[in-house]
Amino acid sequence: MSFRIPILSVALTILATAPIWLVGYIVRPNLWETDDGSPHLFRTLVMLEAQSRYLGFPRWVPDFFLGYGYPVFNYYASMTYSVVSLMARVGVPIYSGFEALGAVSVVLGAIGVSACVRAFWPVSSGRLGSIAGVAGGLTYVAAPYPFVT
Repeated sequence: MSFRIPILSVALTILATAPIWLVGYIVRPNLWETDDGSPHLFRTLVMLEAQSRYLGFPRWVPDFFLGYGYPVFNYYASMTYSVVSLMARVGVPIYSGFEALGAVSVVLGAIGVSACVRAFWPVSSGRLGSIAGVAGGLTYVAAPYPFVT
């Protein structure tokens, strides 16, 4: 009787736990010192305050540009700030919520890269496609790009 390891389960386990191995890059005490760290934290704080002021989605932020306001959430990806401000309403600190969202995005990115590599790999290769998918996901996690930007 032969024992076969389900390669997809092993691959998803590796991809889901790989960012934990690199947690030092995700959880950084100097996020505000990066090129765009402080604007992200400031936009999150402004989103939290604007959502407490208005009932719907805040498009115009009156606190930007010397009090004249700016429609920053019309032109910049606002889902990140909405999720972190929702976490802040539950009681998670803004900085910790930002770090948690970054960790979740790296995990989802690794799984997405793995699925993309497996989708473009020939089906006739068998396990080789799954191994290539795991290698692609681990390469995404091990590369410094998700942790630097």
